[in-house]
Amino acid sequence: MRVERLNYAGGSWSKPLPPLDSPQTLVMVYGAPSFGRNRQPLEELVRAFPSSKVIGCSTSGELGGLDIGDESLSVAVTRFAHTDIRAAAARVSSTADSYEAGRQIAQKLAASPGLRSIFVLSEGLNVNGSELVRGFNENLSDSVLVTGGLAGDGDRFEKTWVMWGNKVDGNMVVAIGFYGDHIAVSHGTQGGWDPFGPERKVTRSRSNVLYELDGKPALSLYKSYLGDEASGLPGSGLRFPLSLRDPRQPEKFLVRTLLAVDEAEQSMTFAGDIPEGFTAQLMKADFDRLVAGAETAAKMTAETGPPIDSKHLAVAISCVGRRLILGSRTEDEIEVVTEVLPAATELVGFYSYGEISPFAQGACDLHNQTMTLTLISESPTPIRRDLRNRWSSPGMPVATPPRSPSSPSLTPPTTMTRPGSARSSTAPPAPTRSSTAPPRAMSSRPSRRSSVLSVPMPTVEAPPSGSNELTIRSAEVDGIRVLRLAGTIGERFPRAELTPQLSGALAIELGGVTRVTSFGVRAWMDTLSAAGGKLRSLHLVNCPEPVVTQLSMIRGFAANGRVLSFAAPYYCDACGTAFSVYLDVDNDQQAIRSGMVDARPCPQCQSAASFEDNPGHFFAFAQDHLGPLSEAERALLRLGASSASDVAAGRVEKDIADGTTTIAVHGILPEGFAWSRALEGVDGHLLIDLREAAPPPPAQERGLAGALFEALPQVEQAQLRGCPEGVIEVLLTRGFPAGLTVESIALSGRCSGCKSGAVQVVSATELAGNSAPYRVCRRCGETLEFDAAKRVSRGLGQLVNPGPQVKSWQWALIGGASLLVVAMVALLAYRGLRPDADTAAVAAPNAADLSGVQGGAEEPTLAAASAGAATVIAPGWTERPIRIDDQQVLVVGMSEIHSSADAALEQARQRATRILIERVAKELSRAASVQMLAQQAAPLRADADAVIEDVFQRQLGDIAGLERSEVFTDTGERGVLVHAQYRLGAEQYQRVVAYYRHAARWRGAEFAPLFPLVAAHQAPTEATVQVTDVRRGSLASRRGLRIGDMIVSVETTPAFRVDDVAQALERAWSTPRPKGRFTVQVQSGAVARELSFPRTSPRRR
Repeated sequence: MRVERLNYAGGSWSKPLPPLDSPQTLVMVYGAPSFGRNRQPLEELVRAFPSSKVIGCSTSGELGGLDIGDESLSVAVTRFAHTDIRAAAARVSSTADSYEAGRQIAQKLAASPGLRSIFVLSEGLNVNGSELVRGFNENLSDSVLVTGGLAGDGDRFEKTWVMWGNKVDGNMVVAIGFYGDHIAVSHGTQGGWDPFGPERKVTRSRSNVLYELDGKPALSLYKSYLGDEASGLPGSGLRFPLSLRDPRQPEKFLVRTLLAVDEAEQSMTFAGDIPEGFTAQLMKADFDRLVAGAETAAKMTAETGPPIDSKHLAVAISCVGRRLILGSRTEDEIEVVTEVLPAATELVGFYSYGEISPFAQGACDLHNQTMTLTLISESPTPIRRDLRNRWSSPGMPVATPPRSPSSPSLTPPTTMTRPGSARSSTAPPAPTRSSTAPPRAMSSRPSRRSSVLSVPMPTVEAPPSGSNELTIRSAEVDGIRVLRLAGTIGERFPRAELTPQLSGALAIELGGVTRVTSFGVRAWMDTLSAAGGKLRSLHLVNCPEPVVTQLSMIRGFAANGRVLSFAAPYYCDACGTAFSVYLDVDNDQQAIRSGMVDARPCPQCQSAASFEDNPGHFFAFAQDHLGPLSEAERALLRLGASSASDVAAGRVEKDIADGTTTIAVHGILPEGFAWSRALEGVDGHLLIDLREAAPPPPAQERGLAGALFEALPQVEQAQLRGCPEGVIEVLLTRGFPAGLTVESIALSGRCSGCKSGAVQVVSATELAGNSAPYRVCRRCGETLEFDAAKRVSRGLGQLVNPGPQVKSWQWALIGGASLLVVAMVALLAYRGLRPDADTAAVAAPNAADLSGVQGGAEEPTLAAASAGAATVIAPGWTERPIRIDDQQVLVVGMSEIHSSADAALEQARQRATRILIERVAKELSRAASVQMLAQQAAPLRADADAVIEDVFQRQLGDIAGLERSEVFTDTGERGVLVHAQYRLGAEQYQRVVAYYRHAARWRGAEFAPLFPLVAAHQAPTEATVQVTDVRRGSLASRRGLRIGDMIVSVETTPAFRVDDVAQALERAWSTPRPKGRFTVQVQSGAVARELSFPRTSPRRR
C-alpha cells in the first residue's frame, strides 16, 4: 500500500500528481464548494488517474496533515497491493430517496464476495442521513464496517456536491467497497458537547423534521434557549445541536445538527431522524472537551482494530459546528489526533454536515457534531478475523472484543496547559452514542462538600477509594420501607439484592451515592421498571449532585416516584469552598418554582455563598415534584435531614491494604478533630489523601503537622496527597521531616478578573523550581493567582525527594546562628554602619555549612537575591514582584550590582517592565500576539530586558508609562543595587491588555502587535506590527507574506498600529491606479523584503 497526499490552492498543486494510477488505486478529493463550478483541477485528477476510483465531496473546510484550508482541495492517492476496490453510486432527489439510495449501494457492493468495509460520501442537504444509514445496515452483514460523511457548504446551507469519476453532482451518494483478506479498517468517533436545559419528549415529528417537544412548538422552544443567537438561524444552530436519547436504551444517545427552520410550521429540519418518543436536550460547547473528544476518537481507532502495516491513511471527518465553536483553536483537535495516530499516517478529511460510523462495534450510525476517524491499512499477508470482521496482527490470536467507549482507558486525563502550549486536554469528553451520560458543567475545584449542619465526624472503615461497590441498608419509617444507598450506581449494581425489596411503599435515601455511570443508569431504570405494579409508592430522598444530574437529563430516572429533597450547589467566593445545601419540595418550593435562591452561609468561613448554577435550568426537573406533603412524607424528610447532617460533616475513610494505610478525608473536618488519634497505631506505609477535603482552619493544619511528626518514627514512608498549603508551610517552618513526601498540594487561588476564590490541587513537580501554576477561573476565564505558591515552592525538591532528617540540636544551632546574624545586622543598621565582607562572613561562621543538613537552603526572596552586595534589610514591598488590585498595578524591578545608581535604576526599570509583560502574557495566552512565543526557535537575546522595555515604550509609552513610586538603594564596596517599585493605574493596565489582545485581518493575513517578549527572541527591528497568521491559498499567501514577518510600511505609509496596517492595505488594494500594483515593505528576520500586490479592479470590487 502506498499513500501520497497533496493539495491544490492558489491555482497550483503542492507537488506533481503521483504516477500511481491503477484499478486498485483510490483517489479521495475534498474541496471547497466553489470547485463545483470551477472544475478544472477536478478534471485534471480524472485525466491523471483514468483507471482509478476517484471520489470526493464539497466541504466546510479541508483537512490535510496539520493544515486546515478553505478554497482548496485536499487529496489522498492510495494504491493498494492486495486489496480490490469497487465503487457504486445512487441519486437522492429528496430526503424520501435516502433509504433507497443506501439499499441500492449496499446491495451492489455486497454482490461481490469478500466485502470488508464501505466508505460513503453523501450530498449534505437533501438527504436524511439516518435513513441512508438504515438502508446500509438492513442490507449488509454485521461484519461489514460502514464509515463516511455528508458533504458540507460552510455555514451557508445552500448547495453541496459529490464527485464520482468525471461526475460532479449535487444529488448523489457514492461509496467505495474494500475487498479481500489484507485490508484493515478501524474507526473512532467522539463528541465533547455538554447538555443543558431540561430533557423534553419528542411528541410530534416526521422523519428528520421536528414539530413538537412536550406538546409545544419545537422552534419557539429552541429559540427561547438561544436568545440573541436565534436571529442567526439556521447557521447559529450549528453551535447548539440536539442530543437524542432512546428511552429503551437510556445510556445511549445521538447528536443531531440543525439544517433548516420553517417559521410557518414552527418546525426544525435536522441531518438525521428525530423519532417520536425519544427525549431531546440542547447541547453547548466547551473548547477543551471538544479537543479531548477528538483525542478519544483517535484512541478508539486502536481499540476497534490494531493498525497492521507501517503505512496508514486516516480520513478525519469533523462536524462544521465544531469548527465554528473552536475558531482559532480548530487546529488543536487536528494536532491531538495526529499525535495519537501511528507515526506513518497520512491524514486527509473535511468538515461536514454529518458523520457516519459505528460508535464502537456493530451497525453504523449517523452522528452530528463529532470527530469521526477511519484508519485504513493493508497487510502483506492475509489477516485472521473472527465472524464479526475483528482482526489481530498477523501471527497473533484473534483480538478480544474492544472495550466499551466508556472504558477508563478511553478517558483522557484531566491536564492543564500553560500559555503557548500547542495542545490542551481536559476533562473526559461528552459521549455521542454509547457512553457515560455527561454531567452538567462541573467545576475544576475539588469535589463539592455537602453542608447542612456541622456535627462530629467519625472515622469509619470504607471500601478502597475508587471502588464500584454500592452498599444498601434497610430501615422503616411510619410503615414505609427505607433503603439507604451509598457508593457507585454502576456496573456492579446489586439488582438481585434490590429487586425483592421493591414493593409496597418504598423510599430510597441516596445521600451517600457518589457516582452514577451509564451502566448504572440502565440497571437502575431496568430495576425500577421491573418492579412494575408491586410498588405502591416511591420516594427519593437526599438526591446528591450525581443523581440530580441524571434527574435533569433523563426523563423517567425517578420512574413514577416523587423526589422529596435534593442537593443544590453553592460556592463561597471568600474562601473558595464549594458545598451543597439540601432543599426539599415543600419548605423550599417557592424558591424552586421562582428560581430566586437565597445566599447561604459558608460552613467554612461563614461568608455569604451564592447558588452556583442557572436556576431555571437546574430546577426544571423538580417542578413536577413540588407540592404539599403527607405526614408520612414529612417523616421521610426528617429522616433525610438527619442523613444530610451526616453527609454535611463529611467522613474520614480508612483503608488498610498491601501494607499501606490510606486515610482519605471527604468534606469539612469539625473543630476538635484529633489527627493524633486518627494516626495512632499506624505502621508500614501511610497515605493521607486530602484532595476531597475542605480547606482546614489553621488549628487543624497545625494539628496534622504535629501528628505527622509523632507518627513518622513508627512508619516506613508517609505521603501527602492534596496537602493544604498551610500544612506545608507549618512543616517547612518546623523543618521538613525525613520519610515524608508530598505528591500534590491544595493551593488557594483568587481570580485576577472577578476576584472569586478557588482551591486547586497542583502536583508537587509542577511547583518545583519556583514555577507558578497556571490555572484559569471557571467563572470568567481569567488567570488565578496563588499567593502561597512562591512560599510553598521554596525547597520543593526536598518535599519530593526528602533529605536526611535534621536533629533537634542541629536546628537549635542553626536557629541560634540565624538569630545572631539578624541581631548584628539590625544593630549595625540602627547605628548607620555597614559591615565589610569579612565582618559579615564572621557573623555566623557555621550557618552556611549547617544549611546543608536540611537538604538545601531556601531559595532567596526577591529582596535577598544579591545579598552579597548589601547588608541592610530591604523593606517588605521588595519581596513581591507584582501586585494587582482594583486601583493599580505595582511592579518591582531589581537590578544587579552596578558602579552607579543611574545604571542600576535603569536596569531595575527594564526588569519591572519585563515582569509586567510576563504577567500580560499569562492573561493573554490565547491572543495572536502572545501565541507567537511558541514559534520562536531562537533563544532570548542577551539584551532581552532592554529590548522588551524599548518595544513597550514605542508601542504604549504615551498612554501606559510606568510611574516610579518607591526606591530602595543598597550601596556597598562592590557597588550599588537598586529595588524600584513602579505604579500603573488599573485603567492603564487594561489598555495594555486590550492593545496586545487586538488583531486584524486582511485578505487571508492576520496582524497583531509585536509582543515585547517575542521581540526579545528576534533580530532588531523598528517595526511594531507582526504577521501572526497567513491562510494557505489567500492573496496574502500568494504574494509572499509569511507568518512572523514584520510590517514596516504600506507604500509610503509607516506601520505603527494594527488597524493602521489593515486600513492602509485595504485602501491601497481598492484604489485604482495606472500601474495597477502597490508595494508592502516587510522585514523577515534580519532581511528586508518588498512585496508587490495587485490592485483590485472596479469589476472585482
